[in-house]
Amino acid sequence: MRLFINNCCPNGETIEACFRENSGNRTNAKTDSYALNSWCMRIMAVAQTNTLQRKFDHANFTSDSLKEIAKLSFFDEGPLLAQEFLEKHGIHLIIERHLSKTYLDGAALLLEDSTPVVGLTLRYDRIDNFWFCLLHELAHIVLHLGKENHNLFVDDMDIRISGRGKQNDIEDEADFLAIESLIPNKVWSTADAKSNPTKKNVLALAEYLKIHPACIAGKVRFEQNNFRLLSKLVGSGKIRTFFEV
Repeated sequence: MRLFINNCCPNGETIEACFRENSGNRTNAKTDSYALNSWCMRIMAVAQTNTLQRKFDHANFTSDSLKEIAKLSFFDEGPLLAQEFLEKHGIHLIIERHLSKTYLDGAALLLEDSTPVVGLTLRYDRIDNFWFCLLHELAHIVLHLGKENHNLFVDDMDIRISGRGKQNDIEDEADFLAIESLIPNKVWSTADAKSNPTKKNVLALAEYLKIHPACIAGKVRFEQNNFRLLSKLVGSGKIRTFFEV
C-alpha cells in the first residue's frame, strides 16, 4: 500500500487528498477513499502479473493513436482488439468491477516503473460507455499522466452527465480529446444525426466514420440529456461478456 501511495502521491499527501487533487472533480462526494484505494491497488496488482510486448514510449502514443483505437469500435471484437493494441504499445487495460461506494467508471495510473495502466469497471455495461470511458482515460495518458505530479486519475462519469462537478480544465481536455477521437466536431456539426437523430441517420454516420453506432447514439443522448433516446442502439449488456466480469 505504501508503494502505491508514494507513487501516486509523491508530495506526501494523505490518500484522501491525493484522490481529490489528482482526479480533479470526477469523484463522488460519497466516495469511500479506502475502497477506491483498494480498487486501484487491485488494478496495479493484476497489471504487474501481465507481461507486455514492449515498453511504453510516450512519443509513439499520441492523439492519432486514440483515433486508431476509436476505429476498432467498428468491429464486433473491438474491445479485445483495443486491449491487444494497447498491450502492443506498452499499456495495460485491466477490467475490474467497482467496489461498493467507489462510484467509479475508470482510472488511469502509473506503475512504479512508469508503465501506464487503464482500469475500467464496466459499471454501465454498454458499448457507448465502454468506448468513451476507455478513450477518456487514454486521453489522460496522452495529455496529463506523469506530468506535474499527475500520476493518478479516477473518474465517475455520472458527474459529467449530471453537471454536478466544478469546472476542471484537465477533465474537460480529456473529454474533448476522447470525443474528438470518435466523432470529429467538423463532421458532427453538420451531421444529420445531430439535427435529426433517427436510427437511419445514426447508422449512416457510424458507417461514414467507421465507428460503432452506439458511440453516435451515446453522443446524441448526452447532448440532448435524454437517455431514453436510441436506447436500442447503445449496446446494453454487450461488453462484460468479452472480459468475463
